[in-house]
Amino acid sequence: MYMLMAFLVSPLSKKFSSRSISFFSYLTISIGCLIFGPITLIQNAVKNGCQDEPNPSECVFNAQKAFAMVGLVILGTGMGTVVVPILSELVVAIKEKMGSASK
Repeated sequence: MYMLMAFLVSPLSKKFSSRSISFFSYLTISIGCLIFGPITLIQNAVKNGCQDEPNPSECVFNAQKAFAMVGLVILGTGMGTVVVPILSELVVAIKEKMGSASK
């Protein structure tokens, strides 16, 4: 997802401002961290739903894997979209600084 989003965000950065893309990407990263991070908290909620299963521990493990995979996909999407606008802002800032330093 990181590699795919880095290529897809380049045309978007020409249409939208870098700040709006950065805001979207940091918001996406936050959502991904919330899904990926508290897996042990989610495990307690899933245990109640897995009590009727023949093997409850396997059911909880599968739910943990699913949340981890979704969280990592969302994190990869956010990380891929955060890099391109920041690098373009850095290039513009360096060009401005080098232009003013040579005068």
